[in-house]
Amino acid sequence: MSFFADDATAFPAGQPFISGKQQLRAHYAKMFAAPDFQISWKPVKGDVAASGDLGLHDRRG
Repeated sequence: MSFFADDATAFPAGQPFISGKQQLRAHYAKMFAAPDFQISWKPVKGDVAASGDLGLHDRRG
């Protein structure tokens, strides 16, 4: 969780937004504990804001 900002927010499909490290930790712990859990993605494009303080990528997967 060290790579998340204190005010990080996730946008899980079909669910309300999840904000804050503790809420994210609980959400991801539940996901990772599922016996059939799988994750994969393929970055197709990356970009950095002109300010240099924000990076993002477009993914498919």
